[in-house]
Amino acid sequence: VPTLAAIGFGSVATSANSSEPSESSSITISKPASTVSGNFLIAGIAFNGGTDTTITEPSGWTLIERTDGTGNTDDELGLATYRKFAGASEPTSYTWTVVNTEGGNDDEETEPRAAGGIIRYTGVHATSPIDVKAESDGSDDEFVAPSVTTNFANDVVVVFYAQDDEDSGHPTPSGTSERYDIENTDGDGPHTSAADFTQVSAGATGAKSIDSG
Repeated sequence: VPTLAAIGFGSVATSANSSEPSESSSITISKPASTVSGNFLIAGIAFNGGTDTTITEPSGWTLIERTDGTGNTDDELGLATYRKFAGASEPTSYTWTVVNTEGGNDDEETEPRAAGGIIRYTGVHATSPIDVKAESDGSDDEFVAPSVTTNFANDVVVVFYAQDDEDSGHPTPSGTSERYDIENTDGDGPHTSAADFTQVSAGATGAKSIDSG
C-alpha cells in the first residue's frame, strides 16, 4: 500500500456467516468504526469450496487477489481480498454473496461457510493504493505470505491467512501487528486472520510465516 503521507491504522470489523442448519449464501461485515470519506478499506473473505465457489463483492469494491487452495472436495478453501475508498455516504455494512456450484453433501452445501474482516486505514495513496501483491498456497498448518519487493518507503504490508480447520487461533507473524483473527461459528472453519507491518525502506519484505499446529 503506497503512500504520500503516513499511513495510519484505523479500525476493524469482522464477521462469519451462519453454520448448519441455517446456512447462508452470503456474509455481511459491518462498516469499520469511525469510517469517513477518503478512508481506505481492505477486506479478506475466506470461504469453503475453493474453485467451486462463486463470490460476488458488494458495489464499489474491487478484487485484489483470489487464491484457491488444493484439497479434496470437502476441504478446498478460497481466500479473496478486496479494496475500496470510503465515499461521502457509506452503508452500515457490506455483503458478499458466496455460492457453491457443486453442493450435494453435508460438508459442501450450496451455501458455503465463510469468515472475514475489513481493515480501515488513513493516508493511503488515492490513485495507486496497491503497490505490489503476491499469493501462496499453504500446506497443513503452515502458512506463508510470500516476500514482495516494495517500490516506496513506508509501505504498509498487509498479510492474510486462511485455513479450513478448527483452530484455537492463528499466531501473529513475527514483526507484525495482528488486525483480526476469526473462525466461522461452525467450528470447522474457515478460519482467517490478517496482520500488517510498515516496510520502512523500499525493497524485499521477506516472507511472513505462521504455524497453527
